Amino acid sequence: MKHFLIATITSLVAGSALAQDLPMVDNYPERGITFTSPYKPGGGSDAVTRAMAQAFAEATDVRTTVVNKPGGDGTPGTLDFLAKKPEGYNVLQGYDAVVSGYLLGNSPVNPATDMEPLAIVNITFNQLLIRPDETRFTDFDTLVDYMRAHPGDVKVANVGDPGSMERIMMSKLEEAIDVQTVQVPYPAPAERYAALIGEHVDVLFEQAGDVATFVKAGEMKPIFSFVEEAPELFADLPTLTTIGAGFKPLYRFRGFWVDPRTSQDRKDWLEAAIRAGYDTEGFQAFNKSKYMDLMDSYRDADGAKTLIEDALATYAQAYKSLGLIK
Repeated sequence: MKHFLIATITSLVAGSALAQDLPMVDNYPERGITFTSPYKPGGGSDAVTRAMAQAFAEATDVRTTVVNKPGGDGTPGTLDFLAKKPEGYNVLQGYDAVVSGYLLGNSPVNPATDMEPLAIVNITFNQLLIRPDETRFTDFDTLVDYMRAHPGDVKVANVGDPGSMERIMMSKLEEAIDVQTVQVPYPAPAERYAALIGEHVDVLFEQAGDVATFVKAGEMKPIFSFVEEAPELFADLPTLTTIGAGFKPLYRFRGFWVDPRTSQDRKDWLEAAIRAGYDTEGFQAFNKSKYMDLMDSYRDADGAKTLIEDALATYAQAYKSLGLIK
């Protein structure tokens, strides 16, 4: 009981100290902040929303609520968010799909102008993984040799949307190293993982943190990282730079947006509050558990906007080359 009280008091003191560092805004906030996740509960976006809402509350002493409004790849929830009064009491969570959805015409919302980013708090990279007991190839070099000797024979488990970040990166890799694979679409992550482990496919394309438990359990083996500079944990794996791929990686990123009509002083407060939440031990532990600590995962409002604008340009170029947009 004594240890519990000490821990609780320490947490409250730390939270109060962080709250005192936030910019002062007259009569704000006077009530709790609602975090909207336009995706279903239980996924990666829901997890980061709940982790940040908890950290935000700890850092600011302001009550937070998480609301899930799934459906339509996040568009209905986003439109509902933008229909609310821009008073600074609603924050929207989103990820890189907001870029692809806008460019492909699935969403009318431009993520760089129709809503304003407060911060990016998760950035992670993609990898290719195989089964540890695979004998036809044991690393990236031998996989490439096998793919060139057997064009179209290697099956890669990937997401279903041909315009997704994952499918674009795999297509650009195939073009860069002059190979041909069969990308097998699986809408659910669990289906992709089972397909590799169950030998229904030969290779898995996935974010590093999402399959960390399988890698640690010896059920999957990473052989390639879609990065320019290898993180220390995967320093022995080839990267886009080491193979001379000639294209920049697209990353899975998750962040938070506010209605651009919100007053600037409230936007500044929300940005500072999210940064304070990001810096809490709890949120840092969350990021570490998802391998989100292997590269710089934070972008402030300006950095987030630059990241999103760069992603819009990169996706647009890729979609044009694939014939998905004009």
